[in-house]
Formats: sequence, structure tokens, C-alpha cells
Amino acid sequence: MEYSYFTLNGGQVGNLACEHCNFDQFNIKGKIKYAFLFLESIPFFPLKKKIILSCVKCHNILNNSSIDSGLYKSIKKNTFKFHFMFPMYTGLFLSVLALVYWQYVKYQENLLTQAHIQSPRKHDFYFINYHKINKNTRPNQHYRLGKVVSVNNGLVSLIYGGFTYTKSSSLIRDVQGGMTYDSRYFNADEHSFTIEQLQNLYNDDAILAVRRPINNRLYGNVVIDSISINKSYRTLAEMYNDKGLAFMTYSHIESNLDNAYKYFIKSSENGFSKGQVNLSKLYLGAGEINKALYWLDKASIQGNAVAIKLYIENCKTVNGCEKSIFINKLTEIGYDVSSNEVNFNKK
Repeated sequence: MEYSYFTLNGGQVGNLACEHCNFDQFNIKGKIKYAFLFLESIPFFPLKKKIILSCVKCHNILNNSSIDSGLYKSIKKNTFKFHFMFPMYTGLFLSVLALVYWQYVKYQENLLTQAHIQSPRKHDFYFINYHKINKNTRPNQHYRLGKVVSVNNGLVSLIYGGFTYTKSSSLIRDVQGGMTYDSRYFNADEHSFTIEQLQNLYNDDAILAVRRPINNRLYGNVVIDSISINKSYRTLAEMYNDKGLAFMTYSHIESNLDNAYKYFIKSSENGFSKGQVNLSKLYLGAGEINKALYWLDKASIQGNAVAIKLYIENCKTVNGCEKSIFINKLTEIGYDVSSNEVNFNKK
């Protein structure tokens, strides 16, 4: 806590004699000593109020003890009016608001945690006081992360992070720092709990909070090292293509781009034309035109209009690529291809 001063102009008062010049008019100033935290411009609360009376003529400071007590109280009351004093409590008022807001946020977070415990989902993150679960931990092994890996028949399976900390705030830093994205962060052993057991652990403060990623993100960072697709597929090739598209949603992460390549290649090798087109687009973006043309040719043979259009557009950029040969090949297998049209119709 630090201290500073604020001065008010209280006008003038008469009927007082200056001991130096005998003049009867005095300027009134109110001096407030106040406490502040960090910012001097935001007073926390006032500590002391003082009246300063100076002669208008010779500027001599009058000794307040020589003033009639009734007059002094009247001057003080008029100088330190409520609308002047209220801003002196700005810091205190803001602190109370911050405390109320913090309590409200904690209350909402607790409600959300209990809702997640009652309706668990895969990839929920548990912030755990592990000492409450395993009493044989060392002093620096109190806090660790948990992650839900499966929910089956009322049983929730968790895996624990391989790192333990003395402070719970370190768990949030692990998430914010992207450590949980690494598949090596969590141990492989699964620990199963009923929902009732998880609720009891929460009541015992063993579970501090449960957070659910939104769009694969938590605390502003990507947290899941794999992306699951909840959909029925006729073929594996379709599923691989959707996996690749899901990873492309977060393609700014290098490992996700690698995974997108991996799944588009699997889809392409299984003959799915859309996967072949998506793989070709990655190759085109990387400047690997020949690889792109190879897979565009494969997709074009299946009548994929996007592939045919992309092949024709990019063929002219590669030496030795003959657009006429490509069109003739498609014509021979039954496709009516017009290089001037976007639409391609089977004969």
C-alpha cells in the first residue's frame, strides 16, 4: 500500500485575523491523504483530512488550534463534501466489484463442473488434487491433469497426466502452453470411476474443476492430439477423407497438417476421388505439381468434375503435360469433356 495527497479548493472565509498582517480573509484548502495500490490516480480510501487556511494578503498559514472549534468543524464539513470524498473510495469500490465478480465466476464454473461430471464426454479435462486420491504422494505431487478417454455403461475412464505440481495454476499453464497436445503428456493406464464416485471426489475437493474443450480448444489452445469423427461411413476411404478435413480445420499446427496428408493419402490409395482431390490441393499448395496431377488424373478417371478442371488448369504449367491427351483419354472411357465449360457430362 502506498500513499499520496489530494488538495481541494474550499473557497474563502472571513472574520479571522492574520497574526502577521491582521488581514481578515483566508483561502481554504482541504488536504486529503489517501492510500492507493499500483495506480496513484485511483485512490483506494482516504486516511486523513486536514484544513489549511492561508492569508489572502500575506499567505501566512493560520494555526488551526487558534480557530473556534465550531467554526473549524463548519469549514471542514463544507470543504470535504460527499461528492468530493466519494471518489477517494474508487479503488475500494472497484476491488469489491472485482471480488463479487470473481465469486460469481467461481460459482458459474462450479455449476459447469458439476454438469460435466453428471454428463461426461470424451476429452473432458479434469483438474485434480491427486493427493486426495492417493495419500502416498510426495509434497510436490498434489496437482495433475486427467482426461476422459471413454464413457461406457455409466463408467468414466480417465488417464492422468505424467506431470505433477505443487500449485494448481501450473495445470492451466500446461494447457495454455500446448503441452497436453503432445500424446506423450498423458499416461496410458486408464482409471475407471462411476459418476457417483466422481461427484464424491468433487465434494471432497479432489476434483477441482472439469473443463470441456470447444472446437478442440481450451484456454485458447488446441488440446487434443487426435480428432474423432462421429459419423457412419460406407467405406474406410470416406472416413479417412473426413479425418483429413477435420485436421485441416487446425492446419496452422504443423502436426495437424502432417496428419491431414496421412489421411488424404489413405483415402486416395483406397480410390476415393474426393480424397484424391483434397490430397492434390495440398500438393498444389506445396508446389508439388506433378504429384498433384497424378492424383487429379486418378480422380478425373472417376468423373470428378473438380479434378478435371484442376488438371486442365495446372497441366499448362508443367513441361510435357498434354491437355489434349488427357481430354482424349477421358473421351475414350465415356466422358464428354469440353475445355471451355465447367460442367463435364458422361456420354
